[in-house]
Amino acid sequence: MMNVPKPVSSRILRVKRTEHGVILVSRRYKLRILAVSPSILHVSYTERRTFSHEDKPELAGDLQGSGLSCLQEEHQIRLRTAVITAEVSLETGSITFYKTNPVEPNEPGELLFAESEERPHEMEKFSSYRLTGEAGVGATVTTADGTKDVPDQDARQLVGELYHVRENFHFQKDESVYGMGQMEEPVLNLRGRTVYAHQANRKIAVPLLISSLGYGVLFDTLSPVVFRDSELGASLYGHAAEELEHYSEAHGKSVAAARMVLRLSAVQRALLLAGGTAHRGGDISEEAHRSGWSHFGLVQLEGWTVGAEDA
Repeated sequence: MMNVPKPVSSRILRVKRTEHGVILVSRRYKLRILAVSPSILHVSYTERRTFSHEDKPELAGDLQGSGLSCLQEEHQIRLRTAVITAEVSLETGSITFYKTNPVEPNEPGELLFAESEERPHEMEKFSSYRLTGEAGVGATVTTADGTKDVPDQDARQLVGELYHVRENFHFQKDESVYGMGQMEEPVLNLRGRTVYAHQANRKIAVPLLISSLGYGVLFDTLSPVVFRDSELGASLYGHAAEELEHYSEAHGKSVAAARMVLRLSAVQRALLLAGGTAHRGGDISEEAHRSGWSHFGLVQLEGWTVGAEDA
């Protein structure tokens, strides 16, 4: 008889209030939600013991006066600022985002988007290597087709463990979604499509989604990103990261999101110049971000005006 291991529970067992947000702990993961500003929430998910200690220069000086309130109820935790509200399921850890209700603060306002109830966040560990630049040594291996010689390859050094990360969520029926940078295909609305965001030829990768409902999601990763949307739901997949991170903004104008992208890009450029992308799968540069926002400057969406002059 084959024994199937029992899945580790996703139920949240402990809630820790911090100065600018909360940390939610289950047996399988830790989930951190910070209020970067009254309109932006920063979500971090990890299955390690602790969150990444990587510096986040894009957050410097931004954690002021967000006015975040936290209310724990029987089945959920509600985090609210004056602009955006997040309800976290205590059973699964999935997050539903709303615009804050200005009339009834204890009731959610207009629905923005919801993470999937089943497996909203996924992480798959893999070993990460960096090329050393030294000559490697050839080898002989035995395969099902016989013995084969493997040619010399550059030597590589084990850097550590990274993760393939995926966030699963659902859009609303009549919602339009734009973004992911400058693509070679003549497509604006990304609903029902798959987009591979990486630097190639005329493609300029910007891992940012903007919705016709007045919100944006910035997927925080330096690696190539795959966006998928179908009748089964949507997902954002990052090829290499230390943890799953994204920023969700509810606002009528995405100036703050644009500035955040440009602040992130400064870090990405430094990593590119330092060669740090070899072990993080880096693929996005400052020039790419700026070009991406110039591209968005040609488009005016409902309630959103984004252009280089806003950066």
